Parts: sequence; C-alpha cells; structure tokens
Amino acid sequence: MIGSLSLTPLSLQFINNCHENIKNTLANFHDNIVNTFQEDTMFLKLHAPDDYINYLLTAEFRTTLDHNDYRNLQQYKRGLQGKGKFYNLIKDIKGIVCLWDLVLNINGEVQYNFLIISNKRIIHIDIKNYSGIYHYQDGNFQNESGYVHQGLISQL
Repeated sequence: MIGSLSLTPLSLQFINNCHENIKNTLANFHDNIVNTFQEDTMFLKLHAPDDYINYLLTAEFRTTLDHNDYRNLQQYKRGLQGKGKFYNLIKDIKGIVCLWDLVLNINGEVQYNFLIISNKRIIHIDIKNYSGIYHYQDGNFQNESGYVHQGLISQL
C-alpha cells in the first residue's frame, strides 16, 4: 500500500521514549538558558578532540607521524589556538549561553565552532586561524605562496 506505515508496539515505544528524552532535554536546556540570561555566561558544551586527534596527540612525541597525520595535527593545533583565543574573549560575557564545537549528524555531519545564544538571537561564529597575506579571487582565498583555501565561505 502506497503511503502507509506499519509500526510495531516496540517501534512506537522507541519513538515515544525518544520524544520524551528530547522533550526533557529541551526543558532542561530552556531552564538553563533562562537562568543564564539573568545571571552569567554558561558554556553548555566545550571542545573535546575526537578519537583520531586524541590518537595523534598521544602518538606525537612517541613516534614519527606520517606526513598526513603530522599535517592534520598541526592544522588542528592552529585551529584550536584560534578557537581558544575566541573562547577567552567571550567566556566572561554575561547573559549568553555558548556551545563550542557542536557536531550534529542529521542527513550528514554539520559542525559549528561556536553557537552563542542570547535572549534575542542565535549567532554562529566560525573561527579560522590563518596567517599571512591573502587575496580573495573567484570565491576563494589564496595566500602569497599560491595555496588556495577553497570553499571557506561555503563552510559558514
């Protein structure tokens, strides 16, 4: 039959449990936000490196990393340094709720460096820690040695 959906009692129980968990999570989130707007800054989520980066951080001084792993680790450290500077700038701002390094897996992975929530706005901040002289051309940033950072604008 086109357009029909058959759910077992177990499926319905699972859906109801998910709905209840989401409802409770949102209620707690709402209570935390309301209290924070009246009092202080609150980080609901801080950055935590994924398993791959944890492995690289652990292996860095124990072995010689291959070129790709070394490059990925250095890029991670530069990015974390820039994000850490931004965190230090906003951590004492009163009346906001922040999420640092939020990853959502809904029809593919989406990652937000910082989401800042106030009583009137949600602001997404994406941090890049590049140095040097860059030129913007044809929708891309190109540094003085010719390296092209493609798609930076599309990441926002």
